[in-house]
Amino acid sequence: MKEMSVIVNNQKIDVPIFWAQSFFERFKGLMFQKEISYGLIFSNPGSLHTSFMFKPIDVLFWDKNKKVIKVIEGMKPWRISSYQLKAKAALELPNGSLRKYGIKVGSLLEVSDV
Repeated sequence: MKEMSVIVNNQKIDVPIFWAQSFFERFKGLMFQKEISYGLIFSNPGSLHTSFMFKPIDVLFWDKNKKVIKVIEGMKPWRISSYQLKAKAALELPNGSLRKYGIKVGSLLEVSDV
């Protein structure tokens, strides 16, 4: 997986973030992780699920302008998000990250390779 850097509100998100590119990386996602210590970016996600996850996660979706269009705090295991038609990407993060970085609908992201 390719490591990425995400900056929001002039703050770099301080957990490792990877771009899930291959079919297997996208399929596995954060499933079966006892501790969530990194984030995953998914391109053109539509919706996301938390099947086979053991802990809640924070999720954000962004549009073509890297503007956050949907946030889900503490998405519990065995849930499916609503479909986000305009989402160009989504980021799954450890629970509490949205609050920690002040991420909300309308926040602008800077996303780049490390």
